[in-house]
Amino acid sequence: MDFSENFCVKQQNEIQSAYYSRDQFTLFTAVAYIYLDELKTISYGIVSNTRNHDKYSTNSMKQAILEDLMESYTNIEEIWWFSDGAPAHFKNYYSLSNMTKLAKEYRIKMQWSFSATSHGKSQADGVGGSIKAMIDRRLKTKEIEIKNAKDFYINAKETCPVHKILYVSQREIDALRDNLDKFWSNAKKIVDLRQFHHFECCENDEKTLKCAITSTGIGQKLVKILK
Repeated sequence: MDFSENFCVKQQNEIQSAYYSRDQFTLFTAVAYIYLDELKTISYGIVSNTRNHDKYSTNSMKQAILEDLMESYTNIEEIWWFSDGAPAHFKNYYSLSNMTKLAKEYRIKMQWSFSATSHGKSQADGVGGSIKAMIDRRLKTKEIEIKNAKDFYINAKETCPVHKILYVSQREIDALRDNLDKFWSNAKKIVDLRQFHHFECCENDEKTLKCAITSTGIGQKLVKILK
């Protein structure tokens, strides 16, 4: 999962000065691999009218994906998140402590692996490029007109049937803000966070994380993430 570069609203025939006043909005992408009798893949594109790529929007996007998966597959036992290690979005004690919260609420096991560098590349990055390219193609032929994030969402659902397109509004993000702030007031920073690349929730103890250098458990130690 990752934030794609913000989509800038544009028209095929626009005046030159429009380039400097284009509105933009967020596109968050992810690819889910579901192991049933055979491997199934779902690519997500989450459109939002927010411009903020902060802890609130990040966790709202993750929760939207999680809710969709839990609704579609009622027998999910474990979720393993993968992302790059960008500290502003993912690799911080806010997102990691929230993982323990989600694991408890949904009663499933959760773990999270980060690429060793700050900006790794994955299939999710290709999803964002694919969606924007297909939308741009229709914009150039004047088949569609996009003025805001909602327009993009509606047209992307029609234009990109191979991807699952969801919408998370700024209002929905703000609705979770107070609850998250209250929860994070009890969160604790992880000492030497950057040296770890794999984190796993502990069963029956939502206040503790297993932190390791690799997913095989090298250098693993238990860390209190909540007071």
